Amino acid sequence: MSKKTDRTKQMPPGVPAANQSENPAASRENEDRFRELTDALPIVVWTAAPDGSITFVSDYWRRYSGVDFRGTPAWSTVHPDDREGTVAKWLAAVRAEVPFENEARHQSRDGEYRWFLTRGVPMRDAAGKVTSFVGTMTDIHDHKLTEDALQKSEERFQLATEAVVGFFYDWDVVNDRVVYFGGTEQVFGFSLDEVPGSEWWISRIHPEDAPSVKEKTRRHLEGDARHFTQKYRFLHKDGHYLHIVSTGRIVRDASGRAIRLLGGITDISERRGLELERERLLSTVQWERTRLREIFDAAPSFIALTRGPDHVFEYVNEAYYRFAGRRDLIGRPMYDVFPEGRPQRYPAIRERVLREGITFVGTEMLVQRRSADGRTMEDRFVDLTLLPFTEPDGTRSGIVLHGIDVTAHVHARREMERLLAESERVLAESEGAILLEHQARAAAETAMRQRDHVLDVVAHELGSPLSTIAICARVLAIGDAASAAETLATVDLIERCVGSMQRLIRDLSDVASIETGRLALDRRAEEPATLLAAATEMFAARAKSAGVEFETRVIPGLPAVSADAGRVVQVIGNLLSNALRHTASGGRVRLCARRGPAGIRFAVKDTGPGIAAEDVPHVFDRFWHTRSTALRGGGLGLPIVRGIVEAHGGSVEVTSTSSEGTIISFTIPVAS
Repeated sequence: MSKKTDRTKQMPPGVPAANQSENPAASRENEDRFRELTDALPIVVWTAAPDGSITFVSDYWRRYSGVDFRGTPAWSTVHPDDREGTVAKWLAAVRAEVPFENEARHQSRDGEYRWFLTRGVPMRDAAGKVTSFVGTMTDIHDHKLTEDALQKSEERFQLATEAVVGFFYDWDVVNDRVVYFGGTEQVFGFSLDEVPGSEWWISRIHPEDAPSVKEKTRRHLEGDARHFTQKYRFLHKDGHYLHIVSTGRIVRDASGRAIRLLGGITDISERRGLELERERLLSTVQWERTRLREIFDAAPSFIALTRGPDHVFEYVNEAYYRFAGRRDLIGRPMYDVFPEGRPQRYPAIRERVLREGITFVGTEMLVQRRSADGRTMEDRFVDLTLLPFTEPDGTRSGIVLHGIDVTAHVHARREMERLLAESERVLAESEGAILLEHQARAAAETAMRQRDHVLDVVAHELGSPLSTIAICARVLAIGDAASAAETLATVDLIERCVGSMQRLIRDLSDVASIETGRLALDRRAEEPATLLAAATEMFAARAKSAGVEFETRVIPGLPAVSADAGRVVQVIGNLLSNALRHTASGGRVRLCARRGPAGIRFAVKDTGPGIAAEDVPHVFDRFWHTRSTALRGGGLGLPIVRGIVEAHGGSVEVTSTSSEGTIISFTIPVAS
């Protein structure tokens, strides 16, 4: 069979063929012309028999798919996901003899899938019988992708507008027309119909912000900027101002002139409010931390905070700088600064505190440190407390160190022990050595007991405020977790604790000066009335708040006394403090002065519970307490009273009856 004969058999239905038998040459010419025409088209032309089998496909399909339609199912190139639906629609159209239309992906000869739109219509003879189907396949892949991208873009736009408290706008700068896209009522209370042009918009900007907004907008438009961002306040429909941010893009023509602004408006009022509150809280916390640092720097004891396993210095107060010999500390590991400390016991103690979270307390601990010039080693004795520093998540990140240099006290005690030992040696060699030895030993033992008692009391008195300070330091380290009021209360508590420690240290210093005869007095002629007035001014308010009647009596014409005014007022203050502490509300405290045989006699009388007769001889002992908690106890106040009065050449007396009150009086010599 010739090639032409083969092609004639493939002649597609629908091609005019009425004269084929009469004029075969014309028929072949029509066939060739039809093929040339279909092969030149940028689409696929196809025909099918009434039963749906493909009878002809133009050459475009072979070039695209590399598949010959003969002997191949029509749907062999359809994507697996589209195949079932395509076949069902085609068979339904064939059975119903109706037009067919379908979109599906078809595989190319290189394996790529592209979208095609297939359309076909039934061809009928004069009797209306379907003789064939004729159709086309058009490559719509690029159009389909553009359509999908547009749909996704619209979905993203919709999600974006729903996800933010805001809306979008398009400002035609040349014609001053603004188009808004949803959200105006949600943000500003105005519906789209209620929002006019740009002048209305500017009129609702806060008066303090409007000039800046207009000026920045002008600069943006007249310059070469492509993007802009502005924050300002805008008047809501109900009369309150919102904080908003406007961001967008400036569209320019070929000459660079701004012709459009495409942007969005977002309500940031809540975020702005949180930012302002955060800034206020941070400012308050910073101020409180500065105040706390000042308190720590003024403390007489030395304090330091180290971080991490290398114990890097993060904070030290002024007292620690002095103790360290003014070395460079901050940001440096402890044992790089103090290499002489490595062989000592402290590294192991620190490791245990950090690892186990324990609190270490040591008294009179020997610390060997190198002198400031680095030439010699010095022995110092310290009462030391180490506390673990715990983060909010429970991890231990550092150590808080608190210490008191007690070197002078240790040396003084050792000197006392040396003198006692020397006394014992001398007494043992003298007549009556046995008796004197017993007496000296008893005195030494009493002194040692008193020393141990003093150390126990001091440790207790310092321990409570130190624990309070450590707890407060942990609270303040958490930062924002506490309110400003709680922070102020914490700092106030620290100040009271530091004040209590300072008073105890001053009292200990006074007792030491009195017992060693080193109490310095600046004696001058002082009027008794003036001394009583100073004390009255200090305690009148306290008596009133306690509900205690407070009375001061001075006999006119009293001569001046030879006294250190500050010390005498200190004596009166200690006595008044004791009296007020032990006088119940509704009671009475009286302060008076009169002439006595040895000088001016000052007296403080209260209506408190009084002191038992067997306890009266002990009230001037250091840190002595009565057996009854209802009665007054002793700390250092009364021993200091007796020491100051006796240093003036005077004396102190106590008269007390249990349940009736107490009178403590002292005499100061008259000025010559």
